[in-house]
Amino acid sequence: MPQAATGNVISNNEQVGADVIKTGNIKDLEIVNADISATANIAKSKVPDAATKGANTDITSLGGLTTALSVAQGGSGAATLPDGRLLVGADTGAIESVAAGSSGEFLKSNGAGNNPSWVAPPTSNWKAGMATRDLTAATSDVVIAHGLGRTPVYIRVTAVTNLAHELVSLGNYDGAYHTISVDLSSFAMTESTTKVISIMNSGGVLSEATVTLDGTNITFSWVRTGGSGSVKYMWEVC
Repeated sequence: MPQAATGNVISNNEQVGADVIKTGNIKDLEIVNADISATANIAKSKVPDAATKGANTDITSLGGLTTALSVAQGGSGAATLPDGRLLVGADTGAIESVAAGSSGEFLKSNGAGNNPSWVAPPTSNWKAGMATRDLTAATSDVVIAHGLGRTPVYIRVTAVTNLAHELVSLGNYDGAYHTISVDLSSFAMTESTTKVISIMNSGGVLSEATVTLDGTNITFSWVRTGGSGSVKYMWEVC
């Protein structure tokens, strides 16, 4: 079999006939304009055009790949992706899917780290109700279901007493309190930036309430200072 020293070239004027180049490495050697025919065998060789370790920019298909690439490898980590489902990330794990919702449903976030879910649309942008507070009742919380189907972003409260001369409190909360109390006999006005209801007269505060909102309830936290009678209050949330 012809031999080639390191650094030499086997050109098209030299033939490697029926001999076989086996197992060894061809180092510092160029094969120029060679015709490697179907009768030649190249065993355990490294072919320059094959995919190699590192960046490969000319791969057009992976027909023989049967194992799903992991997320870390740039794949989905899943062998199948169900039809019509929503795909969501799972950190370093395989991509997950959320089942298709029913017609007309909306996608709802369930917070960081949780998959979203499909929910029915809210039936109304506003919910309202009315309650009565005994002004002699001790400091306590009053919990009322609002029925909005989500956490309200705004609440408006109107409160009126049944005292000899009526006292009115008009308040709202959207992350900050804006409340005005009026004595209808003297039209004296007091503003509160810490309460959603503030029942006051010339003698001072009778009862006040802050508010907490969540996806199900409105919680009025009442603090009593004094007074008697009752107050009716209407709430509206959106």
